[in-house]
Amino acid sequence: MTSKFIELKWKKFSRAPQFGAKLAIKILIGFLIVYFSLAAVFLSGVSFIILQKEFPDQSPLSIINDYLLYYFIFGFIFRYFFQTLPSTEIQQLLITPISKKRIVINTLLKSTFSIYNASPIFYFLTFAIVFIVRGEGNILGVLSWWLGIQMITLILNNMIFLINKNNSIFKMIIIIAILLFSLQKLEYYNFFSFFGSALDKIYYNPIWLIAIILIFTTTYFLLFKFLIKQCYLDKALSKGKEKIIGQNLSFLNRFGTLGVLIKNDIRLIIRNVRPRQVVLMSFLFLFYGIIFFTPDIYKEMETLLVFAALFITGGFMMTFGSYVPSWDSEYYSLLMVQNLSYRKYLESKLILMIIATFIALVLATPYLYYGLKIYSLVIAGAFFNMGLGGYITLFSGVLNKSPLKLNVKAKAFENTQAFSLTQFLFILPKLGLPILIYWLCQLVFSEQTGILLLGLSGVLGIILHSTIISQIEKVYKKHKYKTVEAYNTNN
Repeated sequence: MTSKFIELKWKKFSRAPQFGAKLAIKILIGFLIVYFSLAAVFLSGVSFIILQKEFPDQSPLSIINDYLLYYFIFGFIFRYFFQTLPSTEIQQLLITPISKKRIVINTLLKSTFSIYNASPIFYFLTFAIVFIVRGEGNILGVLSWWLGIQMITLILNNMIFLINKNNSIFKMIIIIAILLFSLQKLEYYNFFSFFGSALDKIYYNPIWLIAIILIFTTTYFLLFKFLIKQCYLDKALSKGKEKIIGQNLSFLNRFGTLGVLIKNDIRLIIRNVRPRQVVLMSFLFLFYGIIFFTPDIYKEMETLLVFAALFITGGFMMTFGSYVPSWDSEYYSLLMVQNLSYRKYLESKLILMIIATFIALVLATPYLYYGLKIYSLVIAGAFFNMGLGGYITLFSGVLNKSPLKLNVKAKAFENTQAFSLTQFLFILPKLGLPILIYWLCQLVFSEQTGILLLGLSGVLGIILHSTIISQIEKVYKKHKYKTVEAYNTNN
C-alpha cells in the first residue's frame, strides 16, 4: 500500500501544470537541503570542539542541554507558521477504495519523515557520535539522549497538527506557556533548568527515556483518533463553513470608496489563513532590533543599525505589501470590471501599509531603552517606510503576476506562489536606498544629519504622493490585462 501512495504522489506531481518548472524547483530545494545538512554535520563537530575548549570543566552535552529548550521553542513557532497537514490529499483519497485508517497512517508517516524532523539526525546525531568517538561518554547514555531529542521533535510534530485543527488545545498551550514564563520571570521556578536537567537524567539513566516515549505515543494516538473522527468530506478536514467575522467596520464607510477597499483588506486578513500567517510573521519583525541593538559589536556599525530600524517598523510592508496585488488574485477579474478607480485601489493598499507601520512604531517605543540615537533611527526608518518604502513596494507588485491561495498556509521549502526574482530584486532599493542616504550624510556631515535626512526622505515621498501614485497607476493600467490573464490562467 505504501508503494501505491508513492505512485499516486508521483503521478500527481508529474502530471501537474508547469511540471518542468516545479521539477527544477524541487532539484534546487534538494541541493539546498543537502547543503544545509552537510553544514549542520560540520557545525555539530565544530561546536563540540569549541565547547570542550571553552568549558573544560563541563560536559559539552550538559551545556547543550541547558539551551535546548530555546531550540524547541523556536522550532515550535516556526512549525506553527509553516507546517501544514496535507488535508487536500486526504480529501482526494477519501473517494478511493482505501480505508480511512490507511489514509491517516500514510499522512502521519509523511509528516514523520518530513524535513522539519531532520535536525536531530543531521546535527544532534553527529554531535552524539563525536561525543562517543572522543571517549567522553557511554554509548547507551548518548544514544538514549539523542533518541529523547528525536522523540521530543516528533511530539512537537504531532502537537502542531492538533493545534492547527483544535483551537482549545492551542489556547491551553498558550495559557501553560504564559504561566511557566511568569514563574520563570518571578524566579519561583526555573523551567529551562528543569528541562536541561531532565535531558541530563536521560543520559545518566536511560530508563527515563520511557517517559518521553510514552508522551510521544500518547500524542500520536490522540492525533490518530482525531484525524479518524474528522476523516469525512464534510468534516474539519474539508474547507467547511467559515465563520463570518470582521463584518462590522462601519466607521470606515465615511471614507467612501477608500474605506470600502480598506475594509475589504481587513476582512481578507481576518478571515483567511495565508494573510493571517503573514501578519503574524510581520509582528515578529518588531523584535528584530534586539538582535542588533543588544550586542556591543554592532553598535559601531551604523549601516546595520539602519537595516534593523527599517525591519522593526517595515514588517507588514515587507510581508503583506510584497504580495500586492496577488492577495486579490482569486477575484481580481471581478475587481477590474467594477466602477472602481485604480488609483483608489492602490491608495487603499498604501494607507493600510502606512497604518501598520505607524502601529509598529508605537509598539517599538520600548527601544528607547537602547538610547535616543537608536529610537531616532527607528522613527526615521518608519518615516521612510511610510513614504518612499510604500511606493517601492507598490511598484514591485506590478510585475508580480503569480496568484495566492488565501486559505492555504505558506509551506517552507515548498510554496513558491507569488514569489519571483523581480520581487526579490525590489528588496534592494527598499533596504539599500535608506542605508545609502544615511551612510552618505553621516560621512559628509554627521550621524544626526543622516538620521534627519533619512526621515525627511520619507516625508518627501508623502508630500509628492499625488505625483508618485499617478505614475504607479499608469504602470498598473499598462499591465492590467496581462495581470488578469495571468491570474485566470494560473488559478
